[in-house]
Order: sequence, then structure tokens, then C-alpha cells
Amino acid sequence: MVDQNALKAIIEQVLTEMNIGNAAAAASPSAAEAVKAGETPAAPAAEGVVKVDDGFIPDVSEIDIRKQYLVENPVNGEAYYDLKQYAPARLGIGKAGARYKTLPVLEFRAAHSAAQDAVFSQMDLEFVEKLDLFVVRTMCTSKDEYLTRPDLGRKLNPEGVAMIKEKCKKNPTVQIFVSDGLSSELLHISKESNVGCRVYEDRIPIDYQTAAMAEQFNMNLITAALNGGEDYELLFTVPLADHDKVSEMKGIKVIGHITKPELGNYLVGRDGGEVELKAQGWNSLN
Repeated sequence: MVDQNALKAIIEQVLTEMNIGNAAAAASPSAAEAVKAGETPAAPAAEGVVKVDDGFIPDVSEIDIRKQYLVENPVNGEAYYDLKQYAPARLGIGKAGARYKTLPVLEFRAAHSAAQDAVFSQMDLEFVEKLDLFVVRTMCTSKDEYLTRPDLGRKLNPEGVAMIKEKCKKNPTVQIFVSDGLSSELLHISKESNVGCRVYEDRIPIDYQTAAMAEQFNMNLITAALNGGEDYELLFTVPLADHDKVSEMKGIKVIGHITKPELGNYLVGRDGGEVELKAQGWNSLN
């Protein structure tokens, strides 16, 4: 049997090898300093012995993965490190042989656990009733299935679609949550309200980080903005009488207007040419 002190010593040794000692080591300051100096970032060096106070190890979920750089001897570490600043993805985590290192694996498991907690938490139905909303369900029959089949979690079941069509007004002033790409949601509005639309390329708001990522990966910026998905923004229409009022609101961008249905749905380019909008993201209403 291993006594408590021996077990604690083993844990401290493992954490030291993993380089989890303090926030500075976890955030890979050597990479940040190297970038500032115009040099190639190197893998972070272990600093001292990790202390395990009261039996608790440092929380790996608190590490900012955008500042963490674990690749040894990178070809162009400065460019790679800069890319990480614009992407909340697990880039530059390095490998030990053919496998991932221990620290990135623990970080991934911590993030996965947090996602599971979010899925398995219960919505307060009193809160839903207070807002005078109603509940619809996806094609998933359980929360376990939602975790393993995200494609089904993006689609409403037939009862949910029927309930939305029954309880939601036709041809309303529309507000829709954008998560499947701007073009998909524009076409949802047009189809359900029996209208057409025109949106203007030079009016579509694009975040700087999106533009930087598109340039890094040689992607068409407007195509990414229209079809990328995971936007988490609100798209809505207002009466023409409220146009000037809405245009002056901070954080809101007027990107186009509604037309007659026979005029179709088009993107108006900077040169005045029109390109038909097509949904290339998820369609949760089918």
C-alpha cells in the first residue's frame, strides 16, 4: 500500500512533469515574451516543484488555451502563436510520440465535463411560463443522445415544428436567433413569412477575428459570414417607420430590406451585382 505522503509526492512529480505549477507556467509566458521580441516561441519550461495544498491540484479549466503553447521546435512559432489568439480551438498542444500530452488531455476532459453539465442541467419551467413561452423538443429523445448525436439536436421533432406553426403568428415583425449561418436564417424568415429579401455585402458586420481567420485559411470572407454557423446573434425585421430609430441604436446593423416574394432572396455585392442566397448551414425546421 502507498501511504498518503508517498501518493502526494507522486502527484507533485507528475504535475511538475506536466508543467502545471502556477498561472504563469500554464499560460506559457515564454511564448508570449518570444512573440513580443519577434522570436519563435518555444515550449514552456517547467518551473520548480508543484505544491499540492490540502490535497487539491490546480484547476486545469482555468488555463487560457489561447496563451498556451506546447509545440516543441516549431517551424514558425510566432505565426502559429498569433493564430491561436483568434481561435478558441486547441491548436499547438504538442504530442508525446503519437499521443497527446497529459495536460491537453486533462484540459479537454475538463471542458467536456463542463459541456455535459450544461446539457444535463434543467431549465426552470416557471421561468419559461413567466415569459409566456412554450416548450418544443428536438429529434433527440434524451440528453445522452443529444451529446452523442448533435446533428439530431439541431432539428426539431415533427410535434415541435407543428407547434411553432400553430402558435407563432404568420407574417410578423420577425426576430430569429442566428446559429446556423446568416443565409439559412434569412431564408427561414422569407419562407415562413412568404417574402423575399435583399442584403448588402458592405453592410454585413464582420468581426476582426473572423476576418483574420479567413485570411489565414484563404477563405472567402463573405461566404464564411453567410454560411459559417455558430453566430449566436439576433436577426430581426422592423417596420420601415422604425428604420431611422433602429439605425441609431448601438450594436445594431441594418443589413438589407424585405421585398415581394417573387423577387427572391439575393446578396447585393459591392459592385451592385446580385447573387442568390442559398442555405449551406443546418436546417432545424426540416
